[in-house]
Amino acid sequence: MFFLVRGNCDVFKVLTSMTPLYVTTVHPGAMFGEIAAYLNCRSSSSVICKNYCTIAGLQIEDYFMIAMRFPRLAEKMAKRV
Repeated sequence: MFFLVRGNCDVFKVLTSMTPLYVTTVHPGAMFGEIAAYLNCRSSSSVICKNYCTIAGLQIEDYFMIAMRFPRLAEKMAKRV
């Protein structure tokens, strides 16, 4: 799972027609890739930076350690999945 610290990124989904479909633009403070990390599968979307970006990554094992220590934060994040 990833957190966008600085910059802007576009999110695309590739459908069966292999044509990328624009989904949204993510801004600083947003997270993405959480569903793939949580379900331990490949991501169904592609994220392309629009400008210079700083992105922080969080391994799923670390997420579960944080979730045990801060259950309210984990509950908030899980609502996105």
